[in-house]
Amino acid sequence: MTTGGDELSRTLRRLRDASGMSTRQAGSSLGWSQAKVSRLETGRNLSSPDDAVALARVYGADPETVARVAELAGEVKAFSRRAYLNPTAEAQKRLAAVEKSSARIRTYSPAVIPGVLQTADYMRAIFTAPGSKPRTPEQLAEAIELRLSRRAALGQDGQEFTLITTEGVLGWMATSPRVMIDQLERISGLDLPGVRVGIIPWGTRARVFPLHTWDVYDSRAVAVGTATATALLTNLREVAIYSALFDQLEHMAMFGEACREILTRAVHRYRELT
Repeated sequence: MTTGGDELSRTLRRLRDASGMSTRQAGSSLGWSQAKVSRLETGRNLSSPDDAVALARVYGADPETVARVAELAGEVKAFSRRAYLNPTAEAQKRLAAVEKSSARIRTYSPAVIPGVLQTADYMRAIFTAPGSKPRTPEQLAEAIELRLSRRAALGQDGQEFTLITTEGVLGWMATSPRVMIDQLERISGLDLPGVRVGIIPWGTRARVFPLHTWDVYDSRAVAVGTATATALLTNLREVAIYSALFDQLEHMAMFGEACREILTRAVHRYRELT
């Protein structure tokens, strides 16, 4: 399992390397154990803003870097203290910030196409469906633009994305066959570094039965989405549970050419409806 890949962990390790200090020396300077410094560097423990700033200053970081370290440490903590009783633009912005600072993002979406893979028309259908948050035309446009900006970031900055859905999701028609054809062909044609799309085929023997959407950020946090709320879990035991569930789903999913074959079959079915 990859650890220490998020921006905060990378920054703390880079600063320590530049200082020439060992984890033991850094811990001793602050009255901490060597193990605490190591856990913060590898992402096994979430760093509080105070701890992150203390380390950065021990390493002789400049004020701008100290401020950035404090911001990164506070981002996940701040989000995890809030639940959003309807997805809002502010929630999406906070989530995008957590996503941007992560090196490895794993997404499971059992009811809709994963958000960062959606076309604008598919998003519009999701955002305006009965039971979704009422939005003005301006708010709808902002929500779509925010999600499109996350989609545009795929394959950049060396991040790794693994996005899994089920073949059944492909059969839930959003708006029209044309919208679905465009959506599925976009996924099929996706070829970006570090981005893997997996589909669990119809008839696959299930090993686990997760019922809601989630995103795992490195090994430090999980965003859990339901029909009425989005919350970020930062308890490492909970994160480990979701990571283990994702590993099971990944074994069930088809990737690469096998995934494209599933998408092609679905496109043919929609063409028959036009």
